Amino acid sequence: YGIGYVYAGDRVGEDPVLDGKVTSLVVKGLLASCNSPVCLFGHMHEPEKCHRMQLIDLLADSPFDFVHIVWETAHKAKYIDHAAVKEIFETRTGFFQQQHQELLAMQATRPKPKLTVVEWSEFDEELLWDGNDYCFRLPF
Repeated sequence: YGIGYVYAGDRVGEDPVLDGKVTSLVVKGLLASCNSPVCLFGHMHEPEKCHRMQLIDLLADSPFDFVHIVWETAHKAKYIDHAAVKEIFETRTGFFQQQHQELLAMQATRPKPKLTVVEWSEFDEELLWDGNDYCFRLPF
């Protein structure tokens, strides 16, 4: 085995992952073109804060073993199983995920207010303070 390097940040880097553009098919296609083992490099020291964790989650149904390698000291690395990293992530983000789900549920059941349309030529500053909802049509 030799060591090879393939840049794939444009396809599976932080920006595409956070933008929701990366699917399991994209990741599996990329891995199919590589010899094993595969190492995903990133800049985050703590794996539970890195987008690579989301990439691994996309491969949950695959037969691969996933291990996070992090620096323990300047000269020593340690291995952390992905399940342990996932547990840390869920512990740290569980509250926020629950709050987000509750907000989505609340938004889904709350009727959207019907906005009164006000043409710009009819705009009056008092409308900003009367407690009602408006849609102001700007002149451009």
